[in-house]
Amino acid sequence: MTILHDAAEFARHTKLEDIPGSAIQVSKSAIIDFLGITLAGTREAVSVKIRDYAIQNSARKESRILGTHHLVVGELAALANGVAGHALDFDDTSWTTIGHPTVTVLPAVLAIGELVNASGCDIIRSYLLGVEIQHKIASLMMPETSEHGWHTTSVFGPLGAAAASALLFECDTQMMISALGIAASKAGGLRSNFGTMTKAYHAGMSAMNGVMATRLAQSGITASLSAIEAEDGFIQTFSGKRIDQAALNWGDPWDIIENGLVFKKYPCCSGTHPALDCLFEILNQETISDQLISSLEVGVSQLAFKELVSSDPGTPLEARFSMEFVLAVAIVVGKLSLEEFTIANIKNHRIQSMMSKVKMVLDPELAKLGFIGTAPAKLKIVLKNGRTLTNRCNLAKGNPEKPFNENEIEEKFINCTSKVLPENEVNKLLKNLSSLEAIKNINQITSVFQN
Repeated sequence: MTILHDAAEFARHTKLEDIPGSAIQVSKSAIIDFLGITLAGTREAVSVKIRDYAIQNSARKESRILGTHHLVVGELAALANGVAGHALDFDDTSWTTIGHPTVTVLPAVLAIGELVNASGCDIIRSYLLGVEIQHKIASLMMPETSEHGWHTTSVFGPLGAAAASALLFECDTQMMISALGIAASKAGGLRSNFGTMTKAYHAGMSAMNGVMATRLAQSGITASLSAIEAEDGFIQTFSGKRIDQAALNWGDPWDIIENGLVFKKYPCCSGTHPALDCLFEILNQETISDQLISSLEVGVSQLAFKELVSSDPGTPLEARFSMEFVLAVAIVVGKLSLEEFTIANIKNHRIQSMMSKVKMVLDPELAKLGFIGTAPAKLKIVLKNGRTLTNRCNLAKGNPEKPFNENEIEEKFINCTSKVLPENEVNKLLKNLSSLEAIKNINQITSVFQN
C-alpha cells in the first residue's frame, strides 16, 4: 500500500453522492469564478502567445481553447486555458498549498470532459477529487516546499490534473497510479519567475502535464508505486522531508471544506489583499488624498517578501506583484479592478509619487507566525499634518471565514465575461453553471465560450 495506490483507490471508488453537498457548492463557485476569469484573461498577451503556440503545434482538433473557436489537442487546450485562467492573477487560492488549485485542475477536466462528453456531475466529481488528492499530498510537504522557492501551483497541480484526467478517462487503479507517478516527475516551477509571463505558464503547464501524464499511462508508460514517499521521491525532493508512511484520510474531512478556497476580490497577488482591505477600510472612514499623505508603512509576514518582488514595476504583470503599486493606485484612483493595471497608471506621476511613500517592512509580530499564506498586514499612514492612522487585517475578504456571497461570485463573473460576451449569453451561461449538475454534456457550456 502506497500513497498513490490509496489515492487511486479513493478516487475511483468515490461517487458524487458520497461527496458532501457543501463541497459540491464550493466547487460550483470555483468553476463559475474560473470560467469568468479565464474569458477575461484570453486577451492578455501571454494568453494570445500560448494560444498561437497551441494552434500551430496541434495535430488533432479535440478540445476548445476558451474564448475562441479553435479546437486543439487536449493537452494544449489544458495549457492554453490554464494560462488564460492565471494571466490576470484573479483566480482562487488555497492555503493548504499556498497556491492556485482550480486553475491547474479544471483546465484538464474541461479538456478531457469535452473529449468524453462528460456530464456536469462528471465535471464536479473529477474536479473535487483532483483537488483533494493534490491538497492531501501537499499537506505532508508544506510550508517547506514553498520556503524552498518552488511555485507550489506547478508542483502540486500536475497531481490533481492527472487524477482528474484519469477519472474522466475511466482508468483502472494501476493506470491511475502510473499517471500520478508520471505527473510527479513533471512537477516544478520557480517563484523567481513571478511578475513575468512564465508564472501564468506555470498554471497551464500543470494542467497540460496532468493530461499528458494520463495519456502516457494509457500508452503503457509505468511509474513507481512509491514515487511520492520513496527516498528521492516527490516529498523528499520538493520539501526535504522524509516520510515513509502517512495516513492522509482522503475525504475525511475534504480539504475544500476544512481549509476551503480563497476567492479573490482584487486581480493581483493574494499577498497584497489584506493590506488592500485594510486601506479601503480606512478610506471608507476618512477623506484622504495622496497629497495629504507623508508616508505609508505596511507591516507584513514572511511570505510577502518572497511573492511581492516588484517594488518598481514596469509592466502590468509586474504591477500585480507590487505592494507599492496596488496601495498607491487604491489611494489615487480609489479602487483596484482589472482596469487599473495599465502602463498609463504605472507611468502616472501621482501614482509614482505615492509609490515612493510606501514602505513594506517585516513586522516582528507577524514574522513569528511563520511561513503562512494568509498574508496578514498592518498599516500605518502618517499625514502631513502629523496625524497617524493605523489599521490591521489578518484575513482578506474572500477567505472562508470572510466569504463572498453568491451575488458577489456572480457579479465578478458578469464583470469578467461581459467584456467579451453579449449580456444575454452571460446570463444564460451563469444560469447553466449555477445548475451544473443538470448539464448532460459539458460541450453545451464550453461551446458558448468563444468570441
